[in-house]
Amino acid sequence: DQAWSFMKENGVATNKCVPYEARDGTCPSSCSDGSPIKLYHADSVNTYSGPSSIQMAILEGGPVETAFTVYQDFMSYKG
Repeated sequence: DQAWSFMKENGVATNKCVPYEARDGTCPSSCSDGSPIKLYHADSVNTYSGPSSIQMAILEGGPVETAFTVYQDFMSYKG
């Protein structure tokens, strides 16, 4: 939720404009080619729980994002 909330409130640039670099620092004020940054914002941030609410979200709004926690024993799963 934090990443989507940040995108809704602050906006993010494309990777073409500001290529990812693993470092600490401040956000750039222009694209890497010197052009102005255009920020893209998420329209909304929602949390769904259970298959029915997720199905309804897909039906009403299209694709949804999901994630799950992977534990050490996941790598030995053979099913």
